[in-house]
Parts: sequence; C-alpha cells; structure tokens
Amino acid sequence: MTDYVGIAEAMPVADLPIFMSEYYETQGRAISASSGAISLLIGDNIMAVWDQPNSAQLACESALAQSDAMKKFGEWAKAHGYPSPAFR
Repeated sequence: MTDYVGIAEAMPVADLPIFMSEYYETQGRAISASSGAISLLIGDNIMAVWDQPNSAQLACESALAQSDAMKKFGEWAKAHGYPSPAFR
C-alpha cells in the first residue's frame, strides 16, 4: 500500500482498525491460498513465509494473488467511504 502513513493520519482513529483489518484479511487470504503463513504485521507491512520445497514459486504466486487482492480491497475501501490506496 502506498502512502499508508498519510492515509492513517488522515483517517478518523476509530476507522483505522476497521480499514486495516479488512486489508489484513484480504492479503491473508491470498497468502494462505498459496500455502503461506503470516509471521509478522507492522503497519501495512506483511511478512509471510513458506515452508515448502517450491517456496519461491509459491511466494511468487502469492504476490500475484496479493496484487489482485489489493484491487478488491480498493473497491471495498471506496464502497465504505475510505480512500482507495494505490499499491506497487
């Protein structure tokens, strides 16, 4: 997510946990679908690990799925009156 700090600072305090919970859920589903596990959450950063012989391939598949998940998250955010964050 680009400009996480700007989004967080502009958002009402009560809304940030709702916004981030949905972000973590959408990204977590994409990671889990490729047999990954989230090991650390800090702000908008998610560290995930794969413990499989083909972990590099699974991580790449997850990255593509996470990109699609960010598009869906942006749609959710916009529908709920939140800013639709850009991503790289």
